[in-house]
Amino acid sequence: MRPALLLLCAAATALGSADNRTGKLPPPTNLTIVLKNDCCVQLKWSPPDGLDTNTCKVKYVVEGKQRYRSFYTSYEECFDITGGFEYKVSTVPDENSDCQSWDDSDWIRGYLPKASDHLASVKDFECFMYEKEHINCTWLPENNQIISLYYWRNVSNVQSCKTYIDKDNVKRGCHLNRNFTANLQTFFVLVNGTLDSNPVRVMCLEVIPVNIVRVPSPQIRIKEKDETLLIEWESPKSFKADCWSYNLQYKYSQSNKWLENAVGPVTHTSIPYDQRYKYTVKLKAIYKADCGEGGSEWSKEEHYGNEESTDWSMHIALISIPLLVTAAAITLLIYLKRLRVLILPDIPDPSAIFKVVAKSDGRFMPMPFQTWATSKEKEYDLFEPKDEDVSQLVVEQVPECAQDK
Repeated sequence: MRPALLLLCAAATALGSADNRTGKLPPPTNLTIVLKNDCCVQLKWSPPDGLDTNTCKVKYVVEGKQRYRSFYTSYEECFDITGGFEYKVSTVPDENSDCQSWDDSDWIRGYLPKASDHLASVKDFECFMYEKEHINCTWLPENNQIISLYYWRNVSNVQSCKTYIDKDNVKRGCHLNRNFTANLQTFFVLVNGTLDSNPVRVMCLEVIPVNIVRVPSPQIRIKEKDETLLIEWESPKSFKADCWSYNLQYKYSQSNKWLENAVGPVTHTSIPYDQRYKYTVKLKAIYKADCGEGGSEWSKEEHYGNEESTDWSMHIALISIPLLVTAAAITLLIYLKRLRVLILPDIPDPSAIFKVVAKSDGRFMPMPFQTWATSKEKEYDLFEPKDEDVSQLVVEQVPECAQDK
């Protein structure tokens, strides 16, 4: 009986243990949110109550600006927090834990209130890397606010701008310290200041240097070689040459259409050349996606060659010859019609005169030949001679002898 009782107790214990290791994990506790500065937040929390973390290993999932998963009970991130934000943290089982079949816990929530400081704004704020480890941030100020810029890679080591870029005694940018930017993968920038003696908070953002590359435009050189133009330029300074590709565009004087020529990491290419035309060439650099993002603006347009003066005689001939031929053809057709009448006149119809006689009550009246020849079954007043009075003159001759008597 005793062995059987012990076995039953062991089975009951095992069953009870299995029941305790199923279901939903308890959530973390004591969530707090602390502002490290004007744009960095630190979250802290405690492990779940009543959970033996020695046998049931867990992780924590944080949903903030980004989703974060870790064993640690704290989390930091930096972003523009002026509009307020909500954080959520939950407990999830570790894949190698005894409680890996348990469900995730409910969320615990923490709220970051909206900033109460006056907000200001700047236009066209941007940071860009113009050479390796050389970074500038620029902006256009609005109103009369006094701007200050801070940057850091670790919130425990915030640096203020030492080298401002001024124009008309107004801050329009900052040149970051090269000691800070060396081997830099990501950093944060905070812009704030005062406006009418009131604190203002402008913006906070994360910057990844390799994604903000903006180098000066290439300077191109053009040489004539055989029937081509050889175009050369230099790769941007301090960057790896194989991280660049180039887009070349060119056109010649008789066309307004730009022709494109994509070029790999090499710094030269060639295009066909016709000495009759003047060529225009421009180039821009593109930072390859596998290295980062960015590039340059279009270079200054370079010109090569001289356009030959246009020979308008050929154009005039091409226009005038068809016009002259057309005019000659029209004139010829008009004269041919007249010549046809002279060379091949219409043959008169002999029966026309008899038709006219038949219409004249059977009287035959002579008709002029020309009238008859040109008549076409029309009635004509035929020639009819008029009656004439005939007078006789009698001349009587008297003998001379009779006159003597």
